[in-house]
Amino acid sequence: ALDMADAWNELEAAHVFRGGAFAHDLIYEAALASVPAPIATLLHRQIARYLESKGHAPARVAQHWLDAGERERGAEALLTAAKEAGQLLRLREQAELLERAAGVLRALGERRRCFEVLLQLQQVLSGVGSVEQRHRVFDDLLSVVDTPEERHAAMIERAIGLFNLGRWSEGLEAARAAVNDAVSREAPA
Repeated sequence: ALDMADAWNELEAAHVFRGGAFAHDLIYEAALASVPAPIATLLHRQIARYLESKGHAPARVAQHWLDAGERERGAEALLTAAKEAGQLLRLREQAELLERAAGVLRALGERRRCFEVLLQLQQVLSGVGSVEQRHRVFDDLLSVVDTPEERHAAMIERAIGLFNLGRWSEGLEAARAAVNDAVSREAPA
């Protein structure tokens, strides 16, 4: 730290740093862009390991894992952060984290886990999501459905979401469609 003191003072005098942080977002972005990708990846990996070992917030750790190219670990940290947010009833934050995790899992080809996360996200959104957001997540949910059971679970979740929005006739129609879907699968061939 003492070796850096003079250089640090010069950077503060030049208004690059102020109070231990970059003086402006553009300076931060320019500095970040100037770090070679292999070095940035290595630094993010080391930062993630350090933060994780010290028990720092999983959402913060997740971004470093993702920036290090460790998407599986990033997704796990996002899911841990979402669980913590849910336990603290920070539902909007939980929804954002679940949506990010679902995107990572989809990119990794983890279809089944992506479905489970989107289903959980749909349930969280029933309390805090906008109508548009719920429709978008429902469409995402249907896009990763692979089995009749998953399709049925998605259809039930859709009906519940419509009922929660007070859209009774649409909810009833969705519930009937889910029942008909289940009955058609149970009917003998």
